[in-house]
Amino acid sequence: MLSKTLISGFLASVLALTFFLSNAQAAPQALALLSTHGGVQLACSGDQCAATFSSYCLQNERPSPPGGTAYRLAGSDGIQVTALDRNGREKTLTTLDKFKLTAARTQVAVRISIAKSELVKLGLRRVSINIGKDVTILPVHQAGDKNPFTEAEIALVKGALRQAGSQLVDLGNGRTETVRWLSSQVNALPYGDVGAPMAHRDLVQRTTANLAAASMSAGARSLAKSTLRGCGSDLELQIYPSLRRCLESSHDAILWDLNADYWQAIHTGS
Repeated sequence: MLSKTLISGFLASVLALTFFLSNAQAAPQALALLSTHGGVQLACSGDQCAATFSSYCLQNERPSPPGGTAYRLAGSDGIQVTALDRNGREKTLTTLDKFKLTAARTQVAVRISIAKSELVKLGLRRVSINIGKDVTILPVHQAGDKNPFTEAEIALVKGALRQAGSQLVDLGNGRTETVRWLSSQVNALPYGDVGAPMAHRDLVQRTTANLAAASMSAGARSLAKSTLRGCGSDLELQIYPSLRRCLESSHDAILWDLNADYWQAIHTGS
């Protein structure tokens, strides 16, 4: 039997794809980046260094972004980038010009990446990104856009809608804590298939130890523990190829629910 999170993730992907196709050539949604409460280190693989960050949609009237959709910051504040140089000294970068922001999994995850070659040019290593309060990102304008963002719309998503998101999602209940924890664990795990069942078990045990050491509310810990237990079972049944993929699916399902609550509140004015 398929797990509830797998079914939820599949249905969400189908709905997002259908909605996007019906709104072809129209700019997708503005997104809010969930504050991270600390730095997230980019992991290097191949010629890229990257991490994924929790995000949610501020406008459900626009189509969801397909994976790979390019985004940009709506403002200059809110993201801090720190890195170590070749001599181990910490530096703070004042611009994200060399980084790419792209939708990773519809509206619920954004990938921030930089080419290894750029880090070499800058003389840097071990880059970390800290997402602060009220960060909004906008899709990069594409030629032929039938419904581009207006200045008034940009002001709305950066202002009133992002403030509502901060209160309803960023500062939300234990589910938001769980989403942040799941995102941190996803970024700590390797990409792709792990292979042998024992490798899966070792990763589950390591992640369980991380949960035990985490500072979380009782409700968030209970939800995270249930999620991790479910992923352990799903891996045994080979529903997911890796713990990372299962935790991503669980992260996305919880954040979808939070996003739906936000939409409901925005449309009812509550």
